[in-house]
Amino acid sequence: MNVTTVITVHGTRKSERAGGLDDGEVSQFTIGPGQYDANVTSPSDLIAQIDRSAYLRGEWIASLRIDHVDVVEHIIAESLKELHGDVDAVIQALSEMGMFSNADATDLRPIVMMVENARRAE
Repeated sequence: MNVTTVITVHGTRKSERAGGLDDGEVSQFTIGPGQYDANVTSPSDLIAQIDRSAYLRGEWIASLRIDHVDVVEHIIAESLKELHGDVDAVIQALSEMGMFSNADATDLRPIVMMVENARRAE
């Protein structure tokens, strides 16, 4: 893939117990062209791999930018549309997705509100 990905990952108690990021620790890293696993051939493959990895490692993804497009914001915006702006329902739906399943409502609410406020401003 010839894209650049920037990922912001948050640690949780679960990831800390597993020897990963400490609870509350935030890490950001970049994957550039030529640095992807051989089985990642499309953005969809990449998103699926990150989703699975975050779930298994006990972490959650706050930002996932693929060539300057934030996939997390896109997922939240789509959920807000589907759930008619019901922030609590969106948070519940997100908590069932792999890349967000290790976050709690207090982690997700600020991100959902940021996207909702931007959506209203459009």
